[in-house]
Amino acid sequence: MEPAAVIVTQDIPALARGRSCIACDRPTEHNLLWEKNGSRVFRCVECGLGSATRGNFDPTRYYTADFFNGNTERGYPDYINSENVLRSEFRALTNRLRQIVPSGTLLEIGAAYGFFLLEANAYYRVHGVELADEAAAFARARGLDVRTGGLTRQILEQIGPIDVVVMLDVIEHLDHPRATLALCGEFLAPGGVVLLTTPDFASAFARITGKRWRNMTPPQHLWYFTRDSIAGVAATAGLELFQISHPWKHVPISLVAQLIGRCIGVEFPRAVFTSLSKVGISVNLFDVMRVVLRKPRYTVPI
Repeated sequence: MEPAAVIVTQDIPALARGRSCIACDRPTEHNLLWEKNGSRVFRCVECGLGSATRGNFDPTRYYTADFFNGNTERGYPDYINSENVLRSEFRALTNRLRQIVPSGTLLEIGAAYGFFLLEANAYYRVHGVELADEAAAFARARGLDVRTGGLTRQILEQIGPIDVVVMLDVIEHLDHPRATLALCGEFLAPGGVVLLTTPDFASAFARITGKRWRNMTPPQHLWYFTRDSIAGVAATAGLELFQISHPWKHVPISLVAQLIGRCIGVEFPRAVFTSLSKVGISVNLFDVMRVVLRKPRYTVPI
């Protein structure tokens, strides 16, 4: 993404003309909403897609074991000790996924420690990619095929045709989400699906909290999707919007405590997070979308 040449006067949004929108698939006018964490955050006037500049942020140095064990700002407080709670959520998600695609080959992008794949493994032939080497190694030690790094054409060629692609809280981090979806779509079997979760930039909570929204975390989050913009990006990648919802989610209480701590400016001791990571709670602020995209079974000749 190229930063637009705009001037910000205090908190008054500026207008960037000719900034490319991956959902509209052309240059469009963008409002410059604000600057945060050294990034500029824009919103497309036409489709509402939010985008942020990356600056000098290096994801390969950020998404390491420290991201998952509480040693990185805005990372997980204690991912490994949350395994039982996370797998409970992933088990329920797998059951919902089976209602759409009962079996086949499944690829998870951003597989972390493999907890979702362990649940899906009973019904699918599972594969994964994960940027954090320590997490990928942990998953491989449990017998899972999780490759270190990002998704590549070579990996997809080795796996072969895919029936399901899963991205849980991942697409907003990608440099090129449309290219990733297009590559996945190329290897998806007809009728295959991409299941993803991502923050909803058009949600009431996002609109009310604005710059302080819990998911407004550039440059870690580079994209802020709405229903219309995720459908637009999918369409340009040859996929159709099949389902969208704002479901309740079973999460470790440690995540809730971490969010509250950030809001009130309190940093809880690590021991607190470790104990709270083993207990789950169902939450929903209705600001996260679960989206299912589908590859058409038939193509209409031109």
